Amino acid sequence: MSRHVSVIASLACNYVATACQIVCGLAIVPIAIRHLGEDGYGTWLGLTALAAVGGFADMGVSWVLVPWFGIVGLAAGLVARAVVGFVPLCIYNLAFLARSHADGHVGLDLARCRSFAMLGGTSLAVRWIQSVLAGFDILCVSTTHGPGAATLYANTARPTGMATGLANAFGGALLPAFTRFLAREQGATAFRLFLNTLRLTMIMAGALAISFMSVRRQFVAAWVGSHFILPIPLSLAIATAAIASTTLAFASYMYGSTGRLVQSHGLLFVEGAVRIALMACGAYLFGSLGLAVAATPTPLIATILLLVGMARFTGVRIHAAEWLALAVDVALILAGLAAASMLPAVPLRVWQIPLVAAGYGGLALLVLTLRSAPLRQMLREAAHAVLPAGVRRVLPSAASGVQA
Repeated sequence: MSRHVSVIASLACNYVATACQIVCGLAIVPIAIRHLGEDGYGTWLGLTALAAVGGFADMGVSWVLVPWFGIVGLAAGLVARAVVGFVPLCIYNLAFLARSHADGHVGLDLARCRSFAMLGGTSLAVRWIQSVLAGFDILCVSTTHGPGAATLYANTARPTGMATGLANAFGGALLPAFTRFLAREQGATAFRLFLNTLRLTMIMAGALAISFMSVRRQFVAAWVGSHFILPIPLSLAIATAAIASTTLAFASYMYGSTGRLVQSHGLLFVEGAVRIALMACGAYLFGSLGLAVAATPTPLIATILLLVGMARFTGVRIHAAEWLALAVDVALILAGLAAASMLPAVPLRVWQIPLVAAGYGGLALLVLTLRSAPLRQMLREAAHAVLPAGVRRVLPSAASGVQA
């Protein structure tokens, strides 16, 4: 019981520190505007230097409290860092606003404050949920089945999540084109870009997961030992959950770029809360396998809702053929994961493991993308962007990759 109390207390301190940093950090922008380029710029530098002082406060408080309170002492150090580094900025900014308001130079628009508070509140809620989800699977397994089971789970879950997360790079790269189509009121073109990029992100995450699954036994054995290798069903469930989470992260990022941040954050908060509840129940009833399986349905449903919401926002109707294409993508990814998990465990040297993984992942990516004309076109565009001119001349011409 004391262990659970310590974990809960440390999490509470972490959330307080995060909230303090987010809310009080908003003071930096008005202070910069007030002092940038003026005689008071030294004040601005002095106040921002408090962030460095906060780091020493973190170390000092942690050094004093860890021998007495363990991990709670580490979390208290985070709170001390937030208080020392950010609260003075907030106090200074409030004093500036109070003086300016008394002089009649500044007034508050309550309507705008309410909308800003709604956006900030949902953003903070999503930040909290995501911070819980970041380590909730390990916490659940550790709490229900002990640290040994948690170590077994983490040695496969963490590399899988890191691999699939690389697919999210597409969001930032394609955001300018997506917003340009929206600004020109080309809703159908913007939606096609969103849909095709969503498919490509999911396929990329699937290919990366397949590459890891193809060498998971050799990788884990070389990394921490063969006795940490998980059974095939649990490894498949972990990989599927990682792909679903990566796809949802991309869909929410692109949906939020339309300006509907409150709706996006609200959906992510509800999805995260439900996922946490399902994972806790799955871990309690069915162990690690139940936890991993329970982590998949809610990201999948939330991604579908975001897809439907994007279609309504852009004024486009999703046809049955597009739903079928997504379903076929999912089925092929699952089949690829199952096939990769059943490959024979051929002994490999350490330097051979990434080469074999890249081979299987590249093959999976080609098989999954070459069956779709829009995705083939997007790959040609990427090849024309990165390959030398001599190689580009022998490739087919690259046109728009957003066609249906």
